[in-house]
Amino acid sequence: MPPLREDKAEGPAAIPRPIGAFSRRRPRRLDVARGRGDRPLPMSARIRIGLLRATVATFLLAGPATAEAETPIAVLGERALAGDARAMVELGHAYREDGHAAVAADWFCRAASQGTADGLFWCGRSLLLGYGRSAENGAGRAMLAAAADAGSAEAALLLGEHSEGTAAERWFATAGRLGAAEGDYRLGLLLERRGDRDGALPALRRAAARDFAAAHNALGVALANAARGDPAARREALDAFIRGARLGDQAAQLNAGLELLAADPARAREYLAQAATGRDGPIRELAGRLLDRATSR
Repeated sequence: MPPLREDKAEGPAAIPRPIGAFSRRRPRRLDVARGRGDRPLPMSARIRIGLLRATVATFLLAGPATAEAETPIAVLGERALAGDARAMVELGHAYREDGHAAVAADWFCRAASQGTADGLFWCGRSLLLGYGRSAENGAGRAMLAAAADAGSAEAALLLGEHSEGTAAERWFATAGRLGAAEGDYRLGLLLERRGDRDGALPALRRAAARDFAAAHNALGVALANAARGDPAARREALDAFIRGARLGDQAAQLNAGLELLAADPARAREYLAQAATGRDGPIRELAGRLLDRATSR
């Protein structure tokens, strides 16, 4: 759901005063998070006020046509208030994209209370990272684990990123089983790093089979390191670099160029030229130097 405003201030958007307002008195600004006597308003009242103000603000800023186009957010809010967990998550995203972290986290955690994988993931993420509320590492991890059990590959990936050693490997393997190519890729990197090439190669091959570009490069590196003069392994490594290069991986473009420099300088220059225009600065500089050297021959 697109944001209604681009500012990042906490809380709902304030309604702008129209030009030529009838009253000279400054209107009191309503804080939807507080009621009389600084008491918190119920969530239902907060969201209804927030939706009303957002709709009016959109109308005043962009005119009736835009306001009409944005009215689905009001319908989304009513569905969320009626207990629709999917609408709660979507409404949370609308507030998150608009910079209202606390309100977004509230809606994610309301969805999580219904046991949905998306709600559990986004609420667990908010708790783990301290987004919109105080960080609670244990509660966040428990909720993300429940999300992974419910089928969320994103939750397993996030747990892998925030774990170490065999725990990280276990979560990345879970993400791979749930269909995330990045899970197998990250698992392969960890296993290769600790010297378990027999475990790393199958994981990297699974990720590469799903066309995860970086996995092709990592597979090529692992194969090249294991080749030790084996021409077949070297060819397989080159094939992996070329597939990764075709998918736009800058490191694979550089490695394909390096592998081809002696045997096929013309093709090597093509891949090095691609790497020399990529985003990664160190790779770009190295590819540029190699390309200059290859061109001057």
